[in-house]
Amino acid sequence: MSEQGLEGTLIQITMFDFFSHRSAPPSQALFFVPQKDPFENPLVETDPALLRQWATALPFANQTQLAETVLTSLSRLNRYPGQVKKREELMAVYTTPCIRLAHSHAQRKSETPVHLIRQVILEMAFGHCHIANECVSNKASRKNLQRLSHTIYYAIKYFVQEYLLACEDFDCRSGRVYRDVTRLVTYAEEQKIQHNQIEDADQEQPEYATISHQYNRFLLLLLLDPCHLQESEPRLCFEYLNTLAGNALISAPTQETETTGHYVIDRLGEVPPYLFHPECLNNLTQPRFTLFDLTPVSKQLHQKLRQMERSEQGKPDALVKLSMQESTNLMARMLKSWHIRLKRDSERHSTTGQVMIWIGIDAIYAYLTGKSVSSQTDDEEIDMTQLSGIQRGEESDSTHQFTAIRTNQSRSGVALKISKSSVNMPLVGELVLFSTHQQRHENEWKIGIIKRALNCNENLLEIGIQFILGKIEPITLRRTNQQQTSQPSKDRAAIFIDQGHTHRSSLIVPKKFFIIGHEYRVEEMIPAPSVTPLQLLETTSRFERYRIKNA
Repeated sequence: MSEQGLEGTLIQITMFDFFSHRSAPPSQALFFVPQKDPFENPLVETDPALLRQWATALPFANQTQLAETVLTSLSRLNRYPGQVKKREELMAVYTTPCIRLAHSHAQRKSETPVHLIRQVILEMAFGHCHIANECVSNKASRKNLQRLSHTIYYAIKYFVQEYLLACEDFDCRSGRVYRDVTRLVTYAEEQKIQHNQIEDADQEQPEYATISHQYNRFLLLLLLDPCHLQESEPRLCFEYLNTLAGNALISAPTQETETTGHYVIDRLGEVPPYLFHPECLNNLTQPRFTLFDLTPVSKQLHQKLRQMERSEQGKPDALVKLSMQESTNLMARMLKSWHIRLKRDSERHSTTGQVMIWIGIDAIYAYLTGKSVSSQTDDEEIDMTQLSGIQRGEESDSTHQFTAIRTNQSRSGVALKISKSSVNMPLVGELVLFSTHQQRHENEWKIGIIKRALNCNENLLEIGIQFILGKIEPITLRRTNQQQTSQPSKDRAAIFIDQGHTHRSSLIVPKKFFIIGHEYRVEEMIPAPSVTPLQLLETTSRFERYRIKNA
C-alpha cells in the first residue's frame, strides 16, 4: 500500500486490491449506503433549520410513533438522490430522538418492537456512512481527517448499538454489522486515525473514545457468541468490556503464534472471525488478514474473577445489578466462550417430527401436576383449580406451551424450531419440558435448559436444549418457621430431578427463592418431609438448581 501525503491530494481508497483495483468509478461509495431513490422525493427535508422545527413536534410521549416517524424521515434522507450539503447538521437533529428510543428500550420503559428500533439505529449508521463517503471524495486536509475520524467513530457506534439490539432479537450471527464495522476500521487504520480521541459523552475515559478501542470492544462481544447469553447479558458484557478492551492486541500471524486466544480477522469483513491454527498460516495473505489477541484481556478478567471469589474485591461497576454469584458466573462463562471449544459427548442425529414443549417452571409444574389431578382421560379437560394457591412469577408461565419441529437430537440434547411470532420472552437460560407426544406419556418427558436461541429466518427460531438427566417430579415447597419472619413467603412450584440417590439428585426452584441453611417443606407428601438447600449447582436468569439434603 502506498502512503499518500495529506496536503493537496485526495484521500485514497487503499483497502487492498479488493478496493484499489476496482473497475468502478472513484465516485462509487466506499462504505455501504442504501440505494438511491430513482427520483427526488419532495418530502425530504435537507434544510437543518426546518428539520429542527420538525423535531420540536415529534411524539416523544409515544415511543412507537416516535420511532416510525423518525424512521420514515431518516430513511428518505438516506436514499435521497439529490445533493445534501449539510448532512452532519441534519444527522445531529436525528440524534436526540434516536438516543431517547435506545435509552427507553435499554431501561425497559418502552413497548416499541425491537426490530423497529433496530431500523432507526441502522439508518443513523447509514447516515454517518454517507458522510464518510463524502470525506473520501474530498481533498485531504487536517479538518477533513478530523471529520472523517469523527463520522467513522459514530458510524461504528450506531452499528454496534444495532448489533446489541440484534442480540435481543435472536439475530447475533447475521454478519452484516461485522462486515460494515470492520471495513470502517480498516480504512481508519490506513488513514492512521484509529487512535484519535473523539468527543463522546457516553465514555467516562477519553482513551475509550477511539475507533480502535471500540472495535476491540465489539470483537470481544462478538467472540462471546451472544446467542448463548441470557437475558440482558449481552448489554452487561458490552458495558464491562469497555474497561478491558484496551488490553487486546492486533498482530500479524506467524508460525510461532500460539493458538490460545488468537482469532483471525479479515480486514475486509468478508470472513467471520475464527480461531487461529498454524496450519492455515499460508492462507492468511497480508495485509488482509491479521490476528486479534484477547489473551491479555482474559488474564485480567481471570485475575478479577479470582479476587472476587476470594472476597478480595467487589463486583465490577458494570455488573452492579447482578449478585456476586451471578457476576462470577457470567465472568466465568465469558472466559469459557473465548477459550474452550466443547466437544459433543454423543453423536447428533438428524430427525424430524412435531413435539410439544413447555417453557418455564410454572408452565412445567402446571402440566405435570395436571396429570394427576384426577382420573380424567387425556381427552377431558383438566381441572387446574388446585394450583390457585401456588405463587407464580410476575408474569405467569402457565400458558407457555409451544408446538415445535425437531431437527436433530443426541443423547445430551435436542435442536428445535419454533415460531418466532409465538415467543414474547427471553429464551436462553429458561427451563423447558420436552415431549414427543401430545398425550401424557411419562417415559417421553425430558427436561432441559435452553442454551441458545437463533434466527433461522424471519418466521422461525432454532433453540438448542441441553437435557438434565433424571426422573422428573413436580413438588410444592413451603418455607418452615415462617412465624419468625414479618412477611411469610407463599408456596412455590419446584421440579425435583430424581437420579436415584439423594447426593446425585437436585431441585430446581424459581430464582432467589431458596436461602442456604433454611428448611422447606414438601407439601405433596404426608407426613410432609423437609429439605435444605445444600449447594448451588447451576443458576440462570430464570431459575436455580440445588443439591439438597433431608432436614
